Amino acid sequence: MKPQISQYPKVVSSIYDVQKPAQTIAVSNTQRLAAIGCSGEVRIVRIDSPTGITDMCNHSDSPANSFITDLTWSAVDIGKLAIAYSNGSILCLNVAEKASRQSQILTEEWTSGRVSSGVNRLSWHPRDPKVIASANQDGIVRIFDFRIPQAAAKVSSFGQRGFAATRDIEFDPFHADVFAEVSENGSLKVWDKRSPSKPLINKPKAHSGPILTVSWSPCWEWVLATGSKDKTVKLWDVSECNASYVEKNESEVNNMFSSAVQAMANNAANLSISPSRNSTPIANSSTKSNTNSDSIEPVLVNTISTSSEVARLR
Repeated sequence: MKPQISQYPKVVSSIYDVQKPAQTIAVSNTQRLAAIGCSGEVRIVRIDSPTGITDMCNHSDSPANSFITDLTWSAVDIGKLAIAYSNGSILCLNVAEKASRQSQILTEEWTSGRVSSGVNRLSWHPRDPKVIASANQDGIVRIFDFRIPQAAAKVSSFGQRGFAATRDIEFDPFHADVFAEVSENGSLKVWDKRSPSKPLINKPKAHSGPILTVSWSPCWEWVLATGSKDKTVKLWDVSECNASYVEKNESEVNNMFSSAVQAMANNAANLSISPSRNSTPIANSSTKSNTNSDSIEPVLVNTISTSSEVARLR
């Protein structure tokens, strides 16, 4: 009898010649636009079909003596692209997929100026297209809020200058005020952006080598993965944060440092918090209560060995 063979869809591909070394690439949430970072130039193309790619525009007005370190599209505001540079500056662009003769395809919306010795990675806020976080070479995480037109962005800083470089950062898709950061010294931290004085989670030696990347699970609450130069990927359960994190509405977020919010945070362990309907926590956080401790330990769920260092997880 002739064995049955699974019929996979036909795989088609398209080759796009950038004609320059490409350091980074990012595809928009709609899968229609792609940005390619080539040294100090950003080339933006439109993906018309699996076999068709069309040049749209270039942005080459980069800071002097710098190169592009990261590109990321907003998941909320389609066409909003952020660029990180090695000189420590960030630029936000608006890209119109279809522009009339009277309008420009590419416009600059906001720039941070030089805020660090270098920006390694960017992460957009999952709900607000005018809030973005940066992982910086000076060891500090900065969150920029440029919601007020014609005003300087509000900047919140996390960590201490002079510590090991922060290599990656990502906002939690389930809890908009939570983000994770990883550092050159192998540490993992989870923060509530409303409380910059102390992280929710602090794991100094999460890996034996520098951690290069961190990524939250899109399926499970309080689960994230880290990748390192030590050639491992580790899966972490940080549901301990559930006891000290309380999601607040927009008016409370805008008054994050008010005494009322501080009181809620102090009493968070006494509140009943229901998990998301589509979440499947790996560990039972109800059995943990460590909010009074100086440091909350994440639970290591699994370690995966690889043949080389892990530079990016998404």
